Amino acid sequence: MLAVQDTTAVIMAGGKGARIGAMEGDLPKCLLPVAGEQPLLTRQIDQMQIAGITDILVCCSVANADIIRPFLKKGARAVACENCKLGPLPALAEVLTCVSTSLLLLSLADIYFMESPFAKLHHHHEACLVTGTDRQGSTGGVTCNEELVLSISYHPEVNQIRHWTGVFLFHKDRIPALSHNLDTYHDAPIEDWIQDLVDGGMRCTWIDGGAFVNVNRMADYQYLLDVERP
Repeated sequence: MLAVQDTTAVIMAGGKGARIGAMEGDLPKCLLPVAGEQPLLTRQIDQMQIAGITDILVCCSVANADIIRPFLKKGARAVACENCKLGPLPALAEVLTCVSTSLLLLSLADIYFMESPFAKLHHHHEACLVTGTDRQGSTGGVTCNEELVLSISYHPEVNQIRHWTGVFLFHKDRIPALSHNLDTYHDAPIEDWIQDLVDGGMRCTWIDGGAFVNVNRMADYQYLLDVERP
C-alpha cells in the first residue's frame, strides 16, 4: 500500500484553460464549480485528504496563485511557479524542488474523478500509473501489458477502453531525469516525460481508477453539470 506519511501530492493547476473559454470570469479552470458548487480543485483535494494524503502542493502560475489560495483547505498550499509559462513539465520540475518526501503523487487539477482513485494507490517497482475510462473520451490513450505501460499519447483517435487519468506515483529520484533535460520538454505534455521514463526501462504498475472526466473543453464541463443535476 501507499505510505502516505512519506508521500507528497502535487496537483498541476498552471493551465490557462483557453480551450474551455471564459465561463466563470477570471477564475482559473481548476476553480470551475462542480458538485454542490464545489470547485474541481477543492473536490480533488478532499479526495486526497480522505485517502490520508496530507501534504499537498498546488502548482500554479504566479498570476493565479493569489486567486487559488483562498480555495485551498488546511494541508494544501499553492506554489507559484515562474516556469508555468514554459509548459507543465518545466513547472513540475520547479515545484518538485520544494518536496522532501521520497514518493510523489502527480495529479492534474482539471480531472473530475467519479470515485476517488487515491485510496486504491499502491507502490510497486518504481512507479504506478492510474488508468480509467474517460466519460468524454478526450484524454490520451494508454496501452498496458501486465506491469508495463507501453505507450501514452494525446491522440483521441486511438481507440482504447482505458485512458490515463492524469495520476502518476513515482520516486523522487526520477526528478533529475526531468530537470537535466528540461529544454526538450518546453511546451510538451506531461506524458511525453512519462513515456521517456518507460522507454528508458522504468518498471511501472497500473491500477484502475474508474470513470473520470478530463475537463478540457466546454462540452466536458457541460457534461459534468448535466450528470450532477438531480
